[in-house]
Amino acid sequence: MGKRLELPFDPIDRAARIWENRFGPSPSMAAVTSIMRAQQILLAELDALLRPYQLTFARYEALVLLTFSRRGALPLRVIGERLMVHPTSVTNIISRLERQKLVIRRPNPAATSPVSCGRSSTCSAGCGSTPATSSPPTPRAPEKPQGPGPQKPCSPGGPDDY
Repeated sequence: MGKRLELPFDPIDRAARIWENRFGPSPSMAAVTSIMRAQQILLAELDALLRPYQLTFARYEALVLLTFSRRGALPLRVIGERLMVHPTSVTNIISRLERQKLVIRRPNPAATSPVSCGRSSTCSAGCGSTPATSSPPTPRAPEKPQGPGPQKPCSPGGPDDY
């Protein structure tokens, strides 16, 4: 769990009062600030839970996305669209997962994106697992790898693998 702020006041309430004194009523500002703060707290908690697995929430999201794809592989362009992140961020996320031997990057001539990415055999989701059709399982962090094992490429993803 992240370090708790031991403040003698509520920082969001104080910000709302200061805003109201300067600009007028602030219920919208206070609501947005509360939501953003809740998101920061949740991400910090999730990052702390994922740290023992040497994952960040962003890398975990990418692994979950690949797990729920039909073939366990997607073009980098699609990963970026689904995660709503810039292509540079996708490249960074996938490069780090590749260094951890959790994904394999390979050419994808069938898709408009020149590179496709899929889970590696060291990823706990494993190659060839079939995602649930009605209610997906709760995503969980992969188990700590016991060392680099043989890499078995996942089945190639094509443009219909979305």
